[in-house]
Amino acid sequence: MTTMAGTSVWATVFFQKRENNLWMKRRLFFLMGLVMAVVVAPSMCGVGATTRVAISRTHCYAARGKKGLLMFPINRRSDYEVMPPPVGLGQVYDIFLEPSGRFLFVLSLGGSVNGTESMSGFTVLSLADPMAPAVIGTPLPVPAGPYGAICGKAGTVIVAGGESNLTVWRYDRSTGAITGGRPVKSFRIGKSQDRVLLSNDGRVAYVKGELDPAMGMGVGYGVMIVPLSNPTLIQPIQVPNAPAPLGSGMPPLVFPMESALSEDGKVLFTAHGEGVSSVNVSDPLDCLLLTDVETIPQEYYSIAVVGQRAYAVGYSPYPRMIELDVSDPEKLVVKKLWRLTFKKPVSIAANENFFFIGDRASDCVVVIDRTNYLASWAGCTVKPKPLSPVRSSLQGQRGPGSWRGTPNTPSLPPPSSSSSGAPAGTRHRGH
Repeated sequence: MTTMAGTSVWATVFFQKRENNLWMKRRLFFLMGLVMAVVVAPSMCGVGATTRVAISRTHCYAARGKKGLLMFPINRRSDYEVMPPPVGLGQVYDIFLEPSGRFLFVLSLGGSVNGTESMSGFTVLSLADPMAPAVIGTPLPVPAGPYGAICGKAGTVIVAGGESNLTVWRYDRSTGAITGGRPVKSFRIGKSQDRVLLSNDGRVAYVKGELDPAMGMGVGYGVMIVPLSNPTLIQPIQVPNAPAPLGSGMPPLVFPMESALSEDGKVLFTAHGEGVSSVNVSDPLDCLLLTDVETIPQEYYSIAVVGQRAYAVGYSPYPRMIELDVSDPEKLVVKKLWRLTFKKPVSIAANENFFFIGDRASDCVVVIDRTNYLASWAGCTVKPKPLSPVRSSLQGQRGPGSWRGTPNTPSLPPPSSSSSGAPAGTRHRGH
């Protein structure tokens, strides 16, 4: 049984000002205040494995590595279940929920499971019963490792192979079954691929990874826009990378950082090592970096877009969530910044009512009600632990469409306790 508790969170809005002097462009903003109070803290369950959170209209799903797949109804967060990895797969490393909400794509990376070596592979789960996902067909081997990602839309599945090839597959949009049982394309792109997203029509891939100068991309890290009809016509967009923080447990040298599309699919918002950038992707053969929100030295690993707002999370140098007004993609505006007390927010999903944040430290999903900012933990037990409100200030420089600064924040006592997480394969009902 899991008991859910509430967390009160208050945050104030950043008001920003900009000014220029005669000698150089300067970027300036002033943080009016940030206040946050936490009255519960999740109990720790060892090294976390949560890497990705996804939501449908009614349910939330989270990848938890060798522990499997965490799932719960959005309106009954204490009634959660952990499903072990599908037979034939050693873990649930990455997931992607098809926009229809009917299918969940699951990627597993090879490794030792109970002394047995498992393959890298992927499968499709039917969500006809949202709390009892069923494997469609059998898992398929895929070249991927030591990291990677998966995405599926509009009849196309794509697997970013990490340091292996990018593979493209087809699936039946009515049944979810992979057609042909083999990839329709397999090709190398960049030096690495750690995150991938498909356009809404499934014809273009947005791949995050290390650029390959041998392919004419330049040097560094970025987004590679790949028309799948002709994957040689790659449009590279450089963005700052972010070294994996100590203790993250992530194998790549660069921490995976996600991207999200605007609702019309014409603008790509991508989290990166110095903030968030927007890219015009309306023409995949002529993409343009529009602007960025620079939050040096803050890194963001995951981003979600809801209407005219984008939300990104990260935990280096401290755990936080930023809210951006993206109504004008050429001028992103910081609206709010929350300092979070759970330690390692690595993935975020959002709708009009809630934020769903995967916390790698506790292996939980933290659900925050957007109307009153009460929070609860799903997938683990919680222990009450009052903390004093924390106020922080931030000063720096800001220019058109950007936000740069150096935080000056007091230390926040981290929540800590010791307890094991929920056993796999059991359902937990709260009161």
